[in-house]
Amino acid sequence: MPQMNLSTSTESASANAEADVDTNSHHADNNDLDTQAVDAELPVLHQQQLWAAQRRQTYLEEIYRLEGEGKYRCTNCFDKNLYCLTCTLHQHSRSPLHRIEVWESRHFVQTSLRALGLVIQLGHSHDETCTLPGNLRKELYVIDTLGVHVVSVQFCRCQFLGEDVQLLQYRWYPASPVAPRTAFTFDLLNTFQLLTLQGKLSAYDFYLSVKRKTDNTGILGLQACLLL
Repeated sequence: MPQMNLSTSTESASANAEADVDTNSHHADNNDLDTQAVDAELPVLHQQQLWAAQRRQTYLEEIYRLEGEGKYRCTNCFDKNLYCLTCTLHQHSRSPLHRIEVWESRHFVQTSLRALGLVIQLGHSHDETCTLPGNLRKELYVIDTLGVHVVSVQFCRCQFLGEDVQLLQYRWYPASPVAPRTAFTFDLLNTFQLLTLQGKLSAYDFYLSVKRKTDNTGILGLQACLLL
């Protein structure tokens, strides 16, 4: 009889131990599931905090790089690098109507290629030099879809072509056949034709819209009567 009691006690202890192991294993599995659930929720709950900790400094450095290096930049070119004066004029010899900004100690200020010294040579291709230059017009108003521009042009006397014809060769339509002071780009005229046919837009409203792209505050004081 004592041996039977000992055997029964051993079996009971083993059963209790196995039950405890199963219980602990069950609790461990539940803890693992809870941990996985928390880990899965972290990116959703804290993605902004994670971005701020990991990427904010990189973003700020890139923004500061655009605002603080170099001297000149073009707001119309796809290339947003900053260049010196010589490179800026060279790169825009074929894009004289682009908008240029210059860095002034703490911020960018709008300027123009004309103010930087660009003179457009008419009557010749890009890589040719005029041997018989004509009149130098320091202020020629060119109205384009980008806005109203004031450029300096050098006319040519090599081929004995009128100033109006030389402007036409440059795809600029002169406002007057004699000593033109204003010209309209072919792209502007084509855009106006499409808008007036589709939306019945008047020429005056179209001009005011283009003018506002240049001076939306009225500070520059551009007047239609001075340009047309």
